[in-house]
Amino acid sequence: MPKFLNILTNIISEASRYKMDPEVSLRLHDLADRLWEKRNKKFTRKTLVDKIPFKTSDGVQGMVKVYINPKLKFIANMETKPVASRDPMDFVMEVQPEEYDSKKNLYLTLYHEMLHATDPTQSTKYSEKYMSTYDDEDEQKYWGHPIEFRAITNEFLEGLEIEEIGRAHV
Repeated sequence: MPKFLNILTNIISEASRYKMDPEVSLRLHDLADRLWEKRNKKFTRKTLVDKIPFKTSDGVQGMVKVYINPKLKFIANMETKPVASRDPMDFVMEVQPEEYDSKKNLYLTLYHEMLHATDPTQSTKYSEKYMSTYDDEDEQKYWGHPIEFRAITNEFLEGLEIEEIGRAHV
């Protein structure tokens, strides 16, 4: 247990953890609020709800277009349009309003997907060899891949931070 706590402490420290740009984080909170308010509205087609400027973790400017997609089979996903693009300006996030469990869950999902956009392996440092070991249809190649590990661990740490901030305000 102490070894795990040391590892967790290192991950949480500012030196090790990827920290979302404060402006992007604020935009994601605002977007989560707006999407939460629209959760009961019936959407019949894909609808653009926001465009979020950001920088990849290696400093390249990017843009994520966020759509509500009522036909999406899960809460959210991130991809590029066109699919093979390596340009960080071509990211598209889709969300499914019927899958929102809570505003906090929605925010953390948006945060998770945005982490994929900031990951240079998804754009500026894309490698076919690296991506050949990633497969969202295979649980081992999906959950165990560094792409998801980076997004999931930072989403988890953001959730812990939100809980701590929430307790401090109570």
